[in-house]
Amino acid sequence: KPCLVSSQHTPALVELNLLVNSSISASLSSLRSKERKAAGADSALSLHDTHIAIARLVQASIGGDSEALAFQVAFCVGLPWHISQPIPFTLGDRPPGALVWIDVRKGLVYVDLGPAFSDIPAQGDKRHIQSTFLLCRPLPLETANQLMEAVAANTSLKTLRDLASPAKAGKSKLNMEGLHHSASLARLISAAGPIALDACKRRDLAAFATLSFEFINKSDLHYVTIKQDDIWYVCSKLFNAVGLGAPVPCPDDIRRQSVGSNLSPQRQWIEDVFEEAKAAAAGTRCGRRYTLSSVVVHHNAYARYVGLMLQIAFGGRNRKTINFTAELVNSENDFALVVENKLSKTMGKTPLPMPAVVAEQIELWKAHLTALARRLTKLEAKGSEKVAILVSNILQDQNVPL
Repeated sequence: KPCLVSSQHTPALVELNLLVNSSISASLSSLRSKERKAAGADSALSLHDTHIAIARLVQASIGGDSEALAFQVAFCVGLPWHISQPIPFTLGDRPPGALVWIDVRKGLVYVDLGPAFSDIPAQGDKRHIQSTFLLCRPLPLETANQLMEAVAANTSLKTLRDLASPAKAGKSKLNMEGLHHSASLARLISAAGPIALDACKRRDLAAFATLSFEFINKSDLHYVTIKQDDIWYVCSKLFNAVGLGAPVPCPDDIRRQSVGSNLSPQRQWIEDVFEEAKAAAAGTRCGRRYTLSSVVVHHNAYARYVGLMLQIAFGGRNRKTINFTAELVNSENDFALVVENKLSKTMGKTPLPMPAVVAEQIELWKAHLTALARRLTKLEAKGSEKVAILVSNILQDQNVPL
């Protein structure tokens, strides 16, 4: 386990762990609204400038410039340069008490997200997807080979700092031909997240692949579980986009793992829940000779089924109440909008892709509501007039509960 307090481990290791944990935790904090909203905007190089910078670094490292190699590795690690510098190199084993390390033999970067994700229960049960908080990401194959050769040739290289000039700091200018004078190492490292997001179109995958957790809301993490295969896919897209080439192959033991929440249900469990809800709705159909009681029972069963579908499609977050309105969750739109905290990354409304099966179900739900209003009116049920008005507003996609 990573050590966050002084004990038998060296103060330098404890300090590194605290810095890493603080950096990741800060990117998750809803209190840093200005920083979260600005993430990926003016703080990062563009793809064009990043490609130029990486090309210069690759050319320099091939020529023997170890500092250029260190900057490539730092770009892949995704932490600020002053934090990345003391990251230890290993030849396979995890350094005792370490939160982050680089396996130079396999070309892998490990980060233990457990301390930063302490709000998420560490264990689910057998119906949940088995996962870990130990995130493993690849280095580009050529970068990994150069790093391994450098460490093999000089056994005194123990950390990323040992490859670089002591004078370099996170805000130092890159001073490269073809780049604006403001281009810095910090802005180069910050570019990884936005470029990965643009390449994969998935905020959760880009967040894990580049440690850019400002892309997602903290409540999202409660049910986000990602396959390591997907991490490799995003890193491959990122590396190719900036000119670093293909990543190192994913080891078989890593490929079978998932990283993130231990509370994501397995596919079979979800299928069982939906089958039960579907059977309950089908078994309570009113028929031609219906009563107020039978109408209500069927409506509640059908509402549960539709609610489950909306929840699984749009509601994967740690929230007690999620409001779905007819205006924001509209079957005619490509995206549904879910209302969030106004200080969130999306400034209040999160766009989520509208699956075709959900769009179809919303239309069926509206047909059900039309029949419900008609039946209640025929039964002269108390409050049927209010129900008819609400159903009319839903059918007109007004800002009312769906």
